[in-house]
Amino acid sequence: MNWNFCQDEERKAGYQRVVTPHIAHEKLYYQSGHLPYYKADMYAPMVIEENNYYLRPMNCPHHHHVYLSKPRSYRDLPVRLAEYGQVYRYEGSGMLSGIMRTRGFCQNDAHIYCRYDQASKSSSM
Repeated sequence: MNWNFCQDEERKAGYQRVVTPHIAHEKLYYQSGHLPYYKADMYAPMVIEENNYYLRPMNCPHHHHVYLSKPRSYRDLPVRLAEYGQVYRYEGSGMLSGIMRTRGFCQNDAHIYCRYDQASKSSSM
Protein backbone atom coordinates (compact mmCIF):
# COMPACT_ATOMS: atom_id res chain seq x y z
CA MET A 1 0.00 0.00 0.00
CA ASN A 2 1.31 3.45 -0.89
CA TRP A 3 0.75 5.60 2.20
CA ASN A 4 1.95 8.68 0.31
CA PHE A 5 -0.44 8.25 -2.62
CA CYS A 6 -2.16 11.64 -2.25
CA GLN A 7 1.07 13.54 -1.78
CA ASP A 8 2.62 11.76 -4.76
CA GLU A 9 -0.37 12.61 -6.96
CA GLU A 10 -0.36 16.25 -5.81
CA ARG A 11 3.36 16.51 -6.52
CA LYS A 12 2.83 15.12 -10.04
CA ALA A 13 0.12 17.74 -10.61
CA GLY A 14 2.45 20.55 -9.50
CA TYR A 15 1.09 21.26 -6.03
CA GLN A 16 3.30 22.81 -3.39
CA ARG A 17 2.56 21.48 0.09
CA VAL A 18 2.19 24.18 2.76
CA VAL A 19 1.51 24.24 6.50
CA THR A 20 -0.34 27.19 8.02
CA PRO A 21 -1.08 28.23 11.64
CA HIS A 22 -3.97 26.84 13.66
CA ILE A 23 -4.90 30.28 15.02
CA ALA A 24 -4.98 33.70 13.39
CA HIS A 25 -5.81 37.30 14.18
CA GLU A 26 -9.41 38.27 13.39
CA LYS A 27 -8.13 40.78 10.85
CA LEU A 28 -7.23 37.88 8.53
CA TYR A 29 -10.83 36.62 8.49
CA TYR A 30 -12.25 40.14 8.03
CA GLN A 31 -9.83 40.80 5.19
CA SER A 32 -10.83 37.58 3.41
CA GLY A 33 -14.52 38.27 3.98
CA HIS A 34 -15.09 35.01 5.88
CA LEU A 35 -15.77 36.35 9.40
CA PRO A 36 -19.08 38.15 8.73
CA TYR A 37 -20.51 35.03 7.05
CA TYR A 38 -19.08 32.21 9.18
CA LYS A 39 -18.74 33.75 12.64
CA ALA A 40 -21.74 31.82 14.00
CA ASP A 41 -20.00 28.54 13.12
CA MET A 42 -16.61 29.56 14.51
CA TYR A 43 -15.34 29.09 18.04
CA ALA A 44 -15.40 32.20 20.21
CA PRO A 45 -12.27 34.31 19.89
CA MET A 46 -9.31 33.98 22.22
CA VAL A 47 -8.25 37.34 23.56
CA ILE A 48 -4.47 37.69 23.53
CA GLU A 49 -2.95 41.04 24.44
CA GLU A 50 -6.31 42.73 23.76
CA ASN A 51 -6.57 41.21 20.26
CA ASN A 52 -9.04 38.58 19.06
CA TYR A 53 -7.64 35.36 17.62
CA TYR A 54 -9.68 32.53 16.14
CA LEU A 55 -9.08 28.82 15.68
CA ARG A 56 -8.81 28.23 11.94
CA PRO A 57 -12.25 27.28 10.54
CA MET A 58 -10.99 27.06 6.94
CA ASN A 59 -7.67 27.17 5.09
CA CYS A 60 -8.57 29.67 2.36
CA PRO A 61 -7.38 32.93 4.01
CA HIS A 62 -4.12 31.31 5.06
CA HIS A 63 -3.43 30.02 1.56
CA HIS A 64 -4.18 33.47 0.13
CA HIS A 65 -1.48 34.90 2.38
CA VAL A 66 1.00 32.23 1.31
CA TYR A 67 0.27 33.16 -2.30
CA LEU A 68 0.66 36.89 -1.54
CA SER A 69 3.88 36.36 0.46
CA LYS A 70 6.08 37.28 -2.50
CA PRO A 71 5.73 39.18 -5.77
CA ARG A 72 4.57 36.99 -8.63
CA SER A 73 4.30 37.41 -12.37
CA TYR A 74 1.50 36.06 -14.54
CA ARG A 75 4.23 33.79 -15.89
CA ASP A 76 4.41 32.09 -12.47
CA LEU A 77 0.81 30.94 -12.77
CA PRO A 78 -0.75 28.57 -12.07
CA VAL A 79 0.33 28.29 -8.44
CA ARG A 80 -1.10 25.23 -6.69
CA LEU A 81 -1.09 25.07 -2.89
CA ALA A 82 -2.15 22.01 -0.88
CA GLU A 83 -2.37 21.28 2.83
CA TYR A 84 -3.60 18.63 5.19
CA GLY A 85 -5.14 21.33 7.35
CA GLN A 86 -6.71 20.86 10.74
CA VAL A 87 -9.80 23.07 10.98
CA TYR A 88 -12.15 23.80 13.86
CA ARG A 89 -15.84 24.64 13.53
CA TYR A 90 -18.37 25.21 16.26
CA GLU A 91 -21.44 23.47 14.92
CA GLY A 92 -24.31 23.85 17.32
CA SER A 93 -26.05 20.80 18.77
CA GLY A 94 -29.13 21.31 16.57
CA MET A 95 -27.18 21.59 13.31
CA LEU A 96 -26.32 17.92 12.73
CA SER A 97 -26.46 14.90 14.95
CA GLY A 98 -24.28 12.08 16.16
CA ILE A 99 -20.97 11.62 14.38
CA MET A 100 -22.08 14.05 11.66
CA ARG A 101 -21.44 17.00 14.00
CA THR A 102 -17.72 17.52 13.91
CA ARG A 103 -15.95 20.34 15.66
CA GLY A 104 -12.42 19.59 14.55
CA PHE A 105 -11.18 17.66 11.55
CA CYS A 106 -8.34 17.42 9.09
CA GLN A 107 -9.08 18.08 5.45
CA ASN A 108 -6.96 17.70 2.38
CA ASP A 109 -7.48 21.17 0.98
CA ALA A 110 -6.02 22.91 -2.04
CA HIS A 111 -6.24 26.21 -3.87
CA ILE A 112 -5.21 27.04 -7.42
CA TYR A 113 -4.23 30.58 -8.39
CA CYS A 114 -4.38 30.94 -12.13
CA ARG A 115 -5.12 33.20 -15.05
CA TYR A 116 -8.61 33.14 -16.53
CA ASP A 117 -7.42 31.20 -19.57
CA GLN A 118 -5.90 28.53 -17.29
CA ALA A 119 -9.04 27.90 -15.25
CA SER A 120 -10.51 25.13 -17.39
CA LYS A 121 -7.11 23.46 -17.73
CA SER A 122 -6.55 23.52 -13.95
CA SER A 123 -9.89 21.94 -13.14
CA SER A 124 -9.06 18.84 -15.15
CA MET A 125 -5.88 18.02 -13.17
